[in-house]
Amino acid sequence: MAISTPGDRPQLSLGIPGLEPIFAHIERIHQYDPEQAYLDQVKASLDYRLSHSQITNTPQIKNWYYGKILAHVLQEDAPKVLATLEQLRDIEPENPIVHAYIAFIHIYQFQPKLAETALQPTVDLAPDSPEVQAIAGAAALLQGNLLKTWSTVKTLQAQGIL
Repeated sequence: MAISTPGDRPQLSLGIPGLEPIFAHIERIHQYDPEQAYLDQVKASLDYRLSHSQITNTPQIKNWYYGKILAHVLQEDAPKVLATLEQLRDIEPENPIVHAYIAFIHIYQFQPKLAETALQPTVDLAPDSPEVQAIAGAAALLQGNLLKTWSTVKTLQAQGIL
């Protein structure tokens, strides 16, 4: 199935619900290019587009950033993922998903204090999000804050998430 309409397109900006279609498309692409050689071409193309765009806050520009982020993620290049997410955060400061992604990358890099700091705007923007609570719990656990971790686990259990 080709991505033909906006409704069919994977949406990283949606958080977890947007990831399932992305993984389905990537799985299909990797069947034909298991070495992922296309990712360098994708990054080069998106870098060119982003560097030559006049307007920075359009849905198309945001999609290009998400595409670049995904290319870096697939190559497991956390520093570049983080740098691109921070550029996107400057464009979309009110999007809690961007802040959550930044916090998750900090946790991935075992930087729990930076994750907690990055997550703070998300806690303010989407305090009831189970994903935000889980990331906050992981950051607390990595910092050795067992009481906060336990509280987060209990909250997620009460919500039926765990």
